[in-house]
Amino acid sequence: MNVGIILFSKTGNTEYFGLKLKERLESINKRVTLKKIELTKDSKLESGMFEFEKRPKIKSFDIVIFGSPVHGFSLSIVMVKYIEELCLSGKKVICFVTQHFPYAWMGGNRAIKQMKNLCNEKGATIIESGIINWSRKNREENIEKTVNLFLDAIEKK
Repeated sequence: MNVGIILFSKTGNTEYFGLKLKERLESINKRVTLKKIELTKDSKLESGMFEFEKRPKIKSFDIVIFGSPVHGFSLSIVMVKYIEELCLSGKKVICFVTQHFPYAWMGGNRAIKQMKNLCNEKGATIIESGIINWSRKNREENIEKTVNLFLDAIEKK
């Protein structure tokens, strides 16, 4: 099974979770590739003016894991635009978002719903999803729990 972790990370939190997930998947002998969505240097994310420097390809992956931060109580516009350009027909997908606020209702729920809806519209089958609240005291426990949730979902496929 070939697993692709595709993420956009502005502060490094989303990448941190992606790396933890990759490490655990490799420990159970899964073939895993982590690819980051990158923007050009002159992109101005805050004003919505950006261009992709790197758009990872997903064709070779059996399972695709998308990760994105929450921006302004919504899914990052970078991930929205990236997913909108994909064909996910027949792909099994796992979605996760990271957010600074301590409670999922502070943007995480909305962002993960947006991501799942986008993936469904593009033909994907969502097999799992998760929200990592970065400012919670039990963040590392939440990360471990979410990693285990994703591993279980992948093992069932």
